Amino acid sequence: MKRILFITSKVSCPWVGGSYRIHHTLEALVSLGYEVDLVTIPSDSTYSMEGVTVYEVPRLPFCKRLPEGPSIRRYLLDFFLLCRAVFQTGHTHYDLIHGVDDCGVIAGFASALSKSPFIYEMQGESDSARISPLRKTLRRMVSIFNRWALKRADVVIAGDMDAVALLAQWGRGARVSVIPDIPSVTQEVTFPEQNYARAKYCAGGKILVTCVGSYRHFKGLDLFFNAMPRVLSKQANIRFVVVGAAEVVIKKMKQAVARAGIDHSVEFTGCLPSNELVALLSVSTVLVAPTRVGAAVPLKVLDYMVAAKPIVVPDTRAYRTLLSRRNALVVRPEPEAMADAIVYACTKPQQAEELGQKAFETLSEENRTPQAFQEALRRCYGYVTGQMDGEVSEK
Repeated sequence: MKRILFITSKVSCPWVGGSYRIHHTLEALVSLGYEVDLVTIPSDSTYSMEGVTVYEVPRLPFCKRLPEGPSIRRYLLDFFLLCRAVFQTGHTHYDLIHGVDDCGVIAGFASALSKSPFIYEMQGESDSARISPLRKTLRRMVSIFNRWALKRADVVIAGDMDAVALLAQWGRGARVSVIPDIPSVTQEVTFPEQNYARAKYCAGGKILVTCVGSYRHFKGLDLFFNAMPRVLSKQANIRFVVVGAAEVVIKKMKQAVARAGIDHSVEFTGCLPSNELVALLSVSTVLVAPTRVGAAVPLKVLDYMVAAKPIVVPDTRAYRTLLSRRNALVVRPEPEAMADAIVYACTKPQQAEELGQKAFETLSEENRTPQAFQEALRRCYGYVTGQMDGEVSEK
C-alpha cells in the first residue's frame, strides 16, 4: 500500500472552505487505498479518520487563530511543520508528498531531501490589497520560495484555471491538474430534521428566503439588506433567514435591520451544524448569494445547488463559471434587481423549481461531485506515482 505525507497549516474548522476541501481530499485518498500521514498544526477539531495518522506540531502561544494569508505567526508554525516533515521523511519512505498553499514550499524541501515526488496544491490566498504593509512585505520575501516550489512540483493542483495561466508563463502549464471544489454538505436530510426546520422557520406559512455567509463575516450583506424592503412591499409573508457570521457581526446586523424597521421579518441563526443547515436549505423557497467579490464560486453556492432550489446571485465573474440564466436568477448587482428576482422566484414556483433542478444537474455536468473529485485525484496521483501513462494536462 502506498504511503502519502500530507502537509497543511489549515486547521480543521467547520464553515471554512479550505478545511472542507482537505477533508474531501483525505477521504478520497483513503478510499483510493492510500495510507496518509498528516502533518498539521493544532486545532480544536481534527482531520483524524480511519487510514489517516495525524502528527501535530507543538501548540504555540497566540497561534490558536491565525489570520488568512502571510503572517509571522504562520511562518513560525511553518518552520515547525518543516522540521516535522523532514523528521517524517527521514524515518518513513513516502511514495508522494502533498503540500497545501504555504506548505507547498515545505513539501518541496522535504521532497528535495527524500527524493520523493511532490504535489503543490493551491487553494488561494487572501487579497493582497486588503492586508497590512508588513504582511505584504512578508509575502514578497517568501514569493521566491513559492516560485521555486511551483516550478519544481511534479504536479500543481488548483481549483480553477488561474494556476494554469500562472504556470504557463513559466512553461509549466501542462503540469497543472484542475480539480474543482465540491459541495461541503453531501448528506441527505432526514424527515425529522426537515420537519423540525419547517416548524422552526416556516411557522405561520412564511416563505423562506435564505442567505448563508461565512463563519466570521458576511460579504455583500448591504446588497441583500437593501433588497429586503422592496421584497416585503410586494410579498409580506416572507421571512429572511441569515446564516453564519460571528456574534459581534450579527449584533451589528440586527441593529441595522431594526433601524430599517424590518427586524420582525429577519432571523439570524449564527453558524449551524451541517445537518441543520441542510434541513434549512431544503425547506427554503429561495437561496441568495449576494457576494460581489472573489474569483471563485463560494462553497455555499455549491451547497445551494445540491438543495435544488432557485438561486439568486449578482452577475459577476465568479458566478458565471457555473451559473447562468439557464440554471439561476443572475441579476444586475443592484438591490432593486435582486429584490425583483426574489419576488419572481416566490411567485413563479414552477419556473423556480425548473431553475433549481437545472442547478442541481449542473453539478454533475461540471464534475462537482464526490465521485468526480475522487476520480480526478486518482488520475493525478496515478500520474505522479507512475501508475498511469500520459500527462496531466490543462483543462
